[in-house]
Amino acid sequence: MDALDPNHLLEALDGDRELVALVVQTFLESTPELVEATREAVRRADPDGLWKSAHQLKGSLANMGAGPASRAAAELEAAGRNGTADAMPGALAALEAEMTRLLPELQELAGPGSGLRG
Repeated sequence: MDALDPNHLLEALDGDRELVALVVQTFLESTPELVEATREAVRRADPDGLWKSAHQLKGSLANMGAGPASRAAAELEAAGRNGTADAMPGALAALEAEMTRLLPELQELAGPGSGLRG
């Protein structure tokens, strides 16, 4: 796993593997809407909307231990905060690439036989 630190949540949740699976499942259910809001803000070249959605996404990803995706969301957040519309499409492409790498790892983590060590 290189898109995700699989032990991050286990440590943060005091080793409770069932809670880790629940948190990951909740993230997997709620994140697509947030990613779509981010895409829509880029399509509209809406810096305020982008800043808000990317900021939320960045925090959620960091909480999951998804450093590379969180950093990609931080680039989008900065593009929104700075109003740099020309940086938005490239930053969105980077986020989408990281999400593509991340989602299978999270799905594995949420199910039985998770990738957690402990």
